[in-house]
Amino acid sequence: MIDMISLDKIKYLCNITSETLKCPTCFIASNENTNYYSFTNYLYPFDNLNYDNLLNNFVCNYFTLNIPAIITTNFKFKVVIINVYTKNYVGSLFIGPLETDTNLIKASSNNLISNPIIEESLLFNWICLLHYSIYNTSIYSNNILKIDSKYKDLNLNVKTTYKKLLSENRQNTFSHHSTAHIDAIYKAVKSGDIDNIVINLQKTLDGEFGVLAKDNEIRSKKNLLIIRVSNCSKAAIDGGVSSETAFTLSDSFIQTIEKTDDYSLLCDIGKKIPIAFAAKVRETLKYKYSKNIFRCIDIINKHLYEDISLSKISMLINLSPQYISSLFKKEVDISLSEYILKCKIDEAKYLLTHTNYSILEISTLLCFHDQSYFTKIFKRFTGITPKKYASKISM
Repeated sequence: MIDMISLDKIKYLCNITSETLKCPTCFIASNENTNYYSFTNYLYPFDNLNYDNLLNNFVCNYFTLNIPAIITTNFKFKVVIINVYTKNYVGSLFIGPLETDTNLIKASSNNLISNPIIEESLLFNWICLLHYSIYNTSIYSNNILKIDSKYKDLNLNVKTTYKKLLSENRQNTFSHHSTAHIDAIYKAVKSGDIDNIVINLQKTLDGEFGVLAKDNEIRSKKNLLIIRVSNCSKAAIDGGVSSETAFTLSDSFIQTIEKTDDYSLLCDIGKKIPIAFAAKVRETLKYKYSKNIFRCIDIINKHLYEDISLSKISMLINLSPQYISSLFKKEVDISLSEYILKCKIDEAKYLLTHTNYSILEISTLLCFHDQSYFTKIFKRFTGITPKKYASKISM
């Protein structure tokens, strides 16, 4: 804020800006009698738009900003606004319309674009200089706001829709269900309590589910189920399930939901979602591992297709290899290196029966040094070679 600023100074800043940037510059004052325009070396902008109305609209929306802003308009061009305050709002200095996209220079030279194109760094530096000239205070490029006006329109649309829905719901005596049902399901998933989930799914709600797609019942149901998947995934992670396991199960459900267009089948999926996540929690709770061991297992699952080792795991969780090795053997009753091999072989069994990968390709994918070593380890864990395993399962 400044004590005062003269109209002559404002005019000077408008003129020098217009001359330097070859761009329309104006000052819209709180007292309309002192508005000032400078279109030096530039035609009056907007053949098909009312310039005054457009600028007044910006004043109404952005006059409270206390730092400069570059606004991208619905018409795709940009406008700079610098509000001037003394003890009260004096007015707003505008620069524009303009473009900062250098890809438009060629189009401009072909007369396809009429707005001036200004290098972004030059524009930012000039804005900083103008701010200093007005307020005698330094700012830098990263202090300048970048605003896309379409988000303001989006916010307005949300508010309008909110008020409309609120009114319609009241007229139709419609009310959303309380959070008690969601909280009960969340708590049951987190603790792995499948019986409690079944009981809660059979209860009558104390309200209605929201409508998430007004003219499409199937889409609305899908959206509600995706929200349920997200909530149950979070509950499972809070219950000790690894994030990789929870998110993979989440992806699987969402893909199934998106492929299903039968309403009754979607309802069945909705019942299975919390039960499946609770089952993962129960499976996790069966192993009373410490937090560090669960972290090790999570890392192994995430890096199964890499050359994962004790040293890499110790580095990722910031614990000594000796400590991890000892703790893992104590709690899991198998060495960490052996556990990694077991997980890789389990993955190989899946790849052999569900993909067209060759044995060599699978051994390479899972980072075994060569096919013969892979075959040796596979036989140690399964009792048969990969080839025989694939043939046996396919019979």
